Amino acid sequence: MVMNRRGEDGETLAEVLVSTTLLGIIGVGIIGAIASVLISTDIDRRTSQAETVLRSFASAITAAEYQECAGTDAYESLATFNPPPRYRATVPRINF
Repeated sequence: MVMNRRGEDGETLAEVLVSTTLLGIIGVGIIGAIASVLISTDIDRRTSQAETVLRSFASAITAAEYQECAGTDAYESLATFNPPPRYRATVPRINF
């Protein structure tokens, strides 16, 4: 006959299942929060990079020398602006 000492009782299966379930729910919540922060950070970084490229292009157009009655091809080679590899800078039309 095995006698248990006072205070040495083990956990029941129900207690183990409840604690494991709670830890799983908390873990999923933490992982979801981390994923949300990473996605938000990536979106903000891309937006900031696109804004920087756009401002640089606008600055290059402003600094370009004025050409009387120039067409869109006159502005294709803006010497002061080199877009990053994923970006393309074009002047689609000019309004007079």
